[in-house]
Amino acid sequence: MIARLRRRVRTASWLWLALVTIAALVVSAPALQLGLLADDFFQLGYAEGLFGPKSPWSLYLFALDDPAATAAHTARGSLPWWTEPHFRFAHLRPLSSVLVWFDHRVLPRGSMWPHVHSLLWMVAFLAIALHALVTVLGRKLAWIALPAIALGEPMAWMVGWLANRCAIVSACFGLLALALHVRRRRAWRSSSRAAVLEGVLWLLAFAAGEYALCVLAFVLSWELAVPRDRLRVRALALAPALVAALAFAITYLAIGCGVYGATTYVDPLSDPAAFVGELASRVTRTAGEVLLVVPGEIERLWPRFAWSGIPQRVFLGVESDVPGRALRHAWLSGVVTTLVCTLAWWAARPHLRRFERRGVAVLVWGGLLGLFPLAAIPPATRALLIPGIGGAALLGISSARVAGGIAASGNSPSNPPHTSTA
Repeated sequence: MIARLRRRVRTASWLWLALVTIAALVVSAPALQLGLLADDFFQLGYAEGLFGPKSPWSLYLFALDDPAATAAHTARGSLPWWTEPHFRFAHLRPLSSVLVWFDHRVLPRGSMWPHVHSLLWMVAFLAIALHALVTVLGRKLAWIALPAIALGEPMAWMVGWLANRCAIVSACFGLLALALHVRRRRAWRSSSRAAVLEGVLWLLAFAAGEYALCVLAFVLSWELAVPRDRLRVRALALAPALVAALAFAITYLAIGCGVYGATTYVDPLSDPAAFVGELASRVTRTAGEVLLVVPGEIERLWPRFAWSGIPQRVFLGVESDVPGRALRHAWLSGVVTTLVCTLAWWAARPHLRRFERRGVAVLVWGGLLGLFPLAAIPPATRALLIPGIGGAALLGISSARVAGGIAASGNSPSNPPHTSTA
């Protein structure tokens, strides 16, 4: 009886994954008609050798601190004439770089196949995300959260912009590592083989890009919220992830990666004061987008809600006066997000089991923690796929509240308890 029930649940889970994946493919199909965008052209030039020799793993090293190379770029027009001589714009994403090189050098030029490549990563990501969500949240909330991730706007950026594929590649390996970490920590006896495998997955996640830091935030949140072990035990459990992160950081610094001389990117290593100055505003605005779909980009605030009938004058105080509008946007987003999320948690909490409450807390707080490294760039929807998992968990508890209310209304003298449960 139990074995038959488990088979039915597994079958239902696979069917639900298939339905959500098909829906995501249908919604994302227009990406097949897109061409190259922004950074894609630079990477095509690098792959073709237009800017000198470039290895397949270094296509995201757009500009290292090399005044001679910068001067050559400005002379030929590939960088504007006012570019800072020590301009630096380099990301450590060797695995994602090789995949982009494959697009440009192996797949037919100008075809839809590079975007098909991205869609295949999306399919893999959805299966991995469901596995990780079930591990952390349980099946009920995981099923609710998955469509929010699959059909959200960040996913469109994953399949539409080839250079941005690095985020979903990093997420695939990072979420596998997260699920393995949680299972390993729940096991009665820790397995050294599982710890090694987790470390390999983290290395692959960081090889795909710095977005692995956003997944690492979920693991840190889980260790803070769930186990009751001593601090030393928790620290040792984090060793596979932290060793991979340390290896990434050492390589990052040794190569000279980072950003310098750009107007909107703020490097926490080369300009920590500017990074700290932008931190509160950028994290608050992106938190509003992750949890409530309130755009973090100021220019998109009113267009997002134009359909709602809210008078445009409500947003004028935010959008006008360029020097101060980011702060006002942050205040608006922060206040609304805090109120709505607090009410949603208060209303849904009685309808959640203990492990579900902990799972939601892990994903929401982990998603918010993952916004801190993203504060190096201006608020951008394209970067929010991984932190958006926390927003999907919030949608799950809101749906649980609705379902709980329906069940409670059905539990009346004329409707026996077993009827409402069914």
